[in-house]
Amino acid sequence: MGSLMPIPPDDIVYAKLTSLGADVNSFQVNQDRTVMIYDASYESHAGKVPVVPALFIFLCVSGGGFLRQETTSQALETDLAPGDICIVAPSSPGSGMWPDMRVIAMAIEVNALHDTFGDDWARRLRRDVISKSFKDALVETTMMQVGYTNSGNVSDGVLLHAAQLVVHQLLDEPHDSTSTSADYADVHPLSLRTVSSIAAYVGDRIDQHISVEELAGLAGVSKHHFTRRFKAATGSTPYQFVMAKKLDRAAESLSADLGVSVTDVSQSIGYDNPAQFAKAFRRRFGQAPRSWRMRGN
Repeated sequence: MGSLMPIPPDDIVYAKLTSLGADVNSFQVNQDRTVMIYDASYESHAGKVPVVPALFIFLCVSGGGFLRQETTSQALETDLAPGDICIVAPSSPGSGMWPDMRVIAMAIEVNALHDTFGDDWARRLRRDVISKSFKDALVETTMMQVGYTNSGNVSDGVLLHAAQLVVHQLLDEPHDSTSTSADYADVHPLSLRTVSSIAAYVGDRIDQHISVEELAGLAGVSKHHFTRRFKAATGSTPYQFVMAKKLDRAAESLSADLGVSVTDVSQSIGYDNPAQFAKAFRRRFGQAPRSWRMRGN
């Protein structure tokens, strides 16, 4: 397991937190200091926004209220409640107003975003997440597991993987050839509890073939309605979700156990062809499995 660094006294993100009067409960940063996740409580405040070259993702855990931040790169006005998520773009000069709240927050350094997602990552941020708060079951679950449930007990590789998973959810991806966002505009999303149950079901059967019909049965709806309601809730089709879960598990295994081969890892999530696994892994994480392992440890 890679080690997580304690709070560096000169860390720019930690300095931002203290300048805003945040009470930091936990703070974890990888060895390259490119990804950080922290649990902090804010008191309501207003004033200038510290300039920090990082993308912030905030999950409101408790408290909340009106939040405003205006900089040359973003205009954000929203009401936050527990379970809501908002992002703050890499800061340029500006001002803001924040409510009393406790958050789990992730900060990802700009150069790391460029390296992993390309120079156009900022232009690919979904428009619905830039100017207001939103809900996303995968982002919430990932941030709670890494920043709260397992706080202080995750490796560098897992932290990096979590950051990539979260950012993937915030970026526009090519639309399916058979559907558009308009197809889902009036669809009632599955509940967070249902999505979480499905995620747990998939996680327990990560080495098996899991059909859409099987998942639809868990939700108690038809395959057709399940696919539409699932995508409305998560932004992913059931197939994309299952494959992402499999690859996420592979990334964790590669980071946590240097003794297991890439072939064994691919077979453990149901891939019989190592080349297909490597191609899928690179498509999701932007790196070959072996490169991912070296970076995470």
